[in-house]
Amino acid sequence: MIDPKTNLDCWAQINSRNAEYEITKKMLIGIYLNSPNIDKFSLWLLAGVGATVALIISNSDRMSLIIPAHIISYTLFALALSMLFGVISKYLSLVVKNMSGTISCIELFLPSILDNYSKEVEEIKKTGNSYGIEIKTEINFHLILEQFKDGLPFWIKIFVSKGFEKGQKDPLYSHKKIARSTCFQSLLAGLQALMIIISIFLISYSLHPLKSNQITPTNATSQAECN
Repeated sequence: MIDPKTNLDCWAQINSRNAEYEITKKMLIGIYLNSPNIDKFSLWLLAGVGATVALIISNSDRMSLIIPAHIISYTLFALALSMLFGVISKYLSLVVKNMSGTISCIELFLPSILDNYSKEVEEIKKTGNSYGIEIKTEINFHLILEQFKDGLPFWIKIFVSKGFEKGQKDPLYSHKKIARSTCFQSLLAGLQALMIIISIFLISYSLHPLKSNQITPTNATSQAECN
């Protein structure tokens, strides 16, 4: 005879694990819900850096009169790094959006699909029992995975397969991966802003007044006309 206490202890442990899982899940979701805000911040920085680089390049001959050429090069290099960090941050934003969207879609429609499936199974078994026939019904999750991978490019199939393998061992694997991607996205956006600050510091620190022997031909002509 099975000890009732053993069953109750097992039930209590399962209930505790489920609650812990849901709490951790909500905490991880809270992290990657900030991804759109980080993405907007990174986008504004990218737009500003792009405009600044275009301005510097188009006016590099004039800027060289008040800023050393090597400082202009360092500034452009820092801005280029800022754009690189911004592009990677945007890519991570797409990864977070796609993965969270897939999970949300599954969580939204899967309960109703399984509920309808369970009702059909009950009807099938009930009909089978009336004829004295035992019917085995089960969902082939391996087939679902293979059909899902058929709709993906070959280079993504590898990551999907590994993701499903790790997801079987850790139910929170996908949420943890999205949260980590959001943290890296935030780090890159910070580095993106830091490179802009460094470039501003380089320009500000290296500015020197325009000397008389550095007057441009246009300015010299204007002065001659005034005289």
